[in-house]
Amino acid sequence: MRKSNKVTVNGQEIRVFELSVRQIRSIIDDLDNLDNQRALEILEMCSDITMEQIEDMAPSDIRDIWDAWSGVNADFLYLIRQAMKRPPIQRAIDDFLETILNDVYAALSSAGTAPDALNMAGDSLSNA
Repeated sequence: MRKSNKVTVNGQEIRVFELSVRQIRSIIDDLDNLDNQRALEILEMCSDITMEQIEDMAPSDIRDIWDAWSGVNADFLYLIRQAMKRPPIQRAIDDFLETILNDVYAALSSAGTAPDALNMAGDSLSNA
């Protein structure tokens, strides 16, 4: 179950929600374009307020909402901070390795169960 939290801003109760995996993937795919506008769009995506309401709020009101949102999305924010710390070459290496591992897993899955396939490969290597 996704986490949620309520915050009251100017007498209005606002609910914020934890991002879904689909939403996280969308954000990560567009990480290079993360700016203040995109941050507000993300806030709108995971709350019961509209962009129009956000634009009429004071920055301190948005901060209160953002703090509540950050609390229920702490895991997502941690992942983003870690991803942004990686240098570009490390990201490229990680992406390359992930692609290879996904391809190997797919090949092993289509050949049968992964442990059996690995044992067969190990046996053939030891008999060579």
